[in-house]
Amino acid sequence: MSKTSKLPLLVACCLAILCLLLFQLSDFGGIDRLPVRSVAFANPYTAEASASEDNWHGFVADEVCAECHSSIAESFQTLGMARSFARPENASRIEDFSSSGIKDGRLTYRLSLEGEKIVFSQWQTAPDGEPIHLWQRPVDWVLGSGSASRVYFLQSAEGLLFELPLAWYTQEASWGTKPGGERGNDEAGLRVVQRGCMFCHNAVPTDPSFQDERFAPPVFPAKMPEGIGCQRCHGPGQSHVAKALEAKALQGSSTGPKLTSEQRRSLRDAVRSTIVDPKDLSAERRRDVCAQCHHQPSVSVFGQRRLDRGDYQFTAGQNLQDFLLKLEVQERDRDGKAHGKQQRFEINHHGYRLEQSSCFVESKPGDLECTSCHDPHNKPARIETLRRTRSQCLACHTEDGKTQAPLNLAGEDRAQHFEREDCVSCHMPKRRTQDVVHVVMTDHRIQSRPLPEEERLAPQADRTTFPVSVTPLTASAGPQQAISDSLALASGSIRMGFLDPAKELPRMLSDASELFSNADLSEPRLRLAQAHLLRGDLEKTKELLETLLADLGSLEFNAAQQTRIWLSMVAARQNRPGDALAVINQAIEMQESQVAVRDFAWLYNHRGRLRSWMGQPAEACKDFERAVSSNEFLARAWFQVGRCHISTRDYPAAAKALEKSLSLDPNADEGARPLVAVLAALGREQEARRVILHHGLE
Repeated sequence: MSKTSKLPLLVACCLAILCLLLFQLSDFGGIDRLPVRSVAFANPYTAEASASEDNWHGFVADEVCAECHSSIAESFQTLGMARSFARPENASRIEDFSSSGIKDGRLTYRLSLEGEKIVFSQWQTAPDGEPIHLWQRPVDWVLGSGSASRVYFLQSAEGLLFELPLAWYTQEASWGTKPGGERGNDEAGLRVVQRGCMFCHNAVPTDPSFQDERFAPPVFPAKMPEGIGCQRCHGPGQSHVAKALEAKALQGSSTGPKLTSEQRRSLRDAVRSTIVDPKDLSAERRRDVCAQCHHQPSVSVFGQRRLDRGDYQFTAGQNLQDFLLKLEVQERDRDGKAHGKQQRFEINHHGYRLEQSSCFVESKPGDLECTSCHDPHNKPARIETLRRTRSQCLACHTEDGKTQAPLNLAGEDRAQHFEREDCVSCHMPKRRTQDVVHVVMTDHRIQSRPLPEEERLAPQADRTTFPVSVTPLTASAGPQQAISDSLALASGSIRMGFLDPAKELPRMLSDASELFSNADLSEPRLRLAQAHLLRGDLEKTKELLETLLADLGSLEFNAAQQTRIWLSMVAARQNRPGDALAVINQAIEMQESQVAVRDFAWLYNHRGRLRSWMGQPAEACKDFERAVSSNEFLARAWFQVGRCHISTRDYPAAAKALEKSLSLDPNADEGARPLVAVLAALGREQEARRVILHHGLE
């Protein structure tokens, strides 16, 4: 396969939209693991929590770390990482909640403070100038320290997280639409939050119900850590805590023999060996600790997880290349303007841009890294950071004429230049990010002659960029890694709507079968089926999915579930509702047999539609009710619930459901006419009249 996958811009746009329509909520999978291991997190709060070596996660609550490392834990709170995620009542109050709402198309959004609660409001404006179809809901989670921006999440009963369309931009002290500005990818205009996003924005959930599996819906427990903690950089702490308690008991024992200094040193070394200290790692592994989250090539194309890894299966000390396929992305705007490697600058380009710097490329490993300038445990005063950065610069750029990297000065002599305490403002200047246009960030690409300030900080309009080519950032090491890289890249490309790699995927699968005898290739096999589905070749899609489902022994639970979901969708599109219903019934039966797996509302919503199609209204209504009880944000399901209540003449319940549908989704106009009829039946003529005028039903 060619390393570069290209499609004309218009075709890429159409495919991306088609992918969105076909797989709104059905495809939650990522580019994950090969071979697969199903992982359920142990509960660190119980005696049964294991510290065995094969228990790869082994995470504990960060409060446990603070019991011994209190001073570091306290200073760490000055960093944005410690405040990256929180319940509203625990988040700092940086927003101006008194400001007016933001209008976006037919909707107006507002966040208000009510006691300790942050309440989201969404409404349309009727012809009389007053709100109509008002929806209000308390915010469940706040994401972001607020240093640059902050967004807000709701959480469904089944555990899905949804990003609200409103964001706070600290540098402008104003509200705006969420980064990107576009509406979300489900019917209520809410963006579903993926596991890969949360991996970098928060610590690992320690709740035993949390699982990290391919194709599983990204459900999160109701109780989660609040902020990135110690173990993101030091690795899981369960074994470390156990060994420290063991050592403490031995040292404090009054009945046993007194320990010698050698024994105490041995105990201390044993405790330290159970936790990662990044300063003891090689330069490359230290860089990986930061790069696991700060090396995102593009917001439109996340770094692809290896086919043998889950979203949470990387810990400090491991080789990031074994977990993540780093990508290089070329993009274009809707107007065709290209964004090359040197021009692209996004909010999470710290490591990506630093590695483009001549200073980094020409330095010896370990001489220039993130911690050269940043203290990972504390945020000092800015002047201290500038002095620390300056000393790092002067390690190479000396004033005595023996500099390893000579300076080219203009209009200023050498002595004046070296008297400055601030190297950063000129050589790593602030620049507006193209993906979050209300934010300016430090550009970590060290430059001798950066762009003029007026160009770097010029206001930008929200725009959507489209990747036109995606290639591995680094060359593959050997034939086995080459085929693994190609499979991951092809699978990820198809998931993003690039279908060209599907032509080479059968050959790659054949090569992989020979090279990896025990490999689980269900991910690329499913992506090959997806490519045919996107092209509209339903018979080929059906053939591939049925073959895959026949290999149930090689499929993990959620891969099998995804196969059934797509088979059901194919059958429905082929006008075979009976077959579609049979397959989705099997999926639901399997779902309900999993004690640790919560309801997946999409399954019940889909089955409800099929049952309605087949003339089974009573059974369909039960499914729609089940769907909205698990996920209250399904606008179309609420519409169906309203119709169900109309059929039983429960008009108050029907009015409530139809109103909920219209308040969630301004495009759900189909619910307006039945709502008018229900309101009239209830004697609420004035409300019915407002709906008629607002939706132009006269």
